[in-house]
Amino acid sequence: MTNLQLLFSIGVPVLLVLVNIAIGTWAIKDLRAEMHRNNDSLRAEIHGNNDSLRAEIKDLRAEMIVRLDRVDADLRTFYSITGKLEGRLDTLEKR
Repeated sequence: MTNLQLLFSIGVPVLLVLVNIAIGTWAIKDLRAEMHRNNDSLRAEIHGNNDSLRAEIKDLRAEMIVRLDRVDADLRTFYSITGKLEGRLDTLEKR
């Protein structure tokens, strides 16, 4: 076997393997960079959604407090009227 044949039989496959490794390394670096970009954009989107959800929960909480205050006022009115009616019934029963 001549040196040229030896070079082609060993050198070319080794060179191809090294080129594939280099291309694979570049592809991995590109993939990692893309993953980081996607990760950053997802974090920003999640942060925006968190802020939106917190604002919505705050609004709903304020609305519920208003409604509960109304219910509380209605119950006070109901018990006040009920107390007056019981007093009137007691007065009527005494007569």
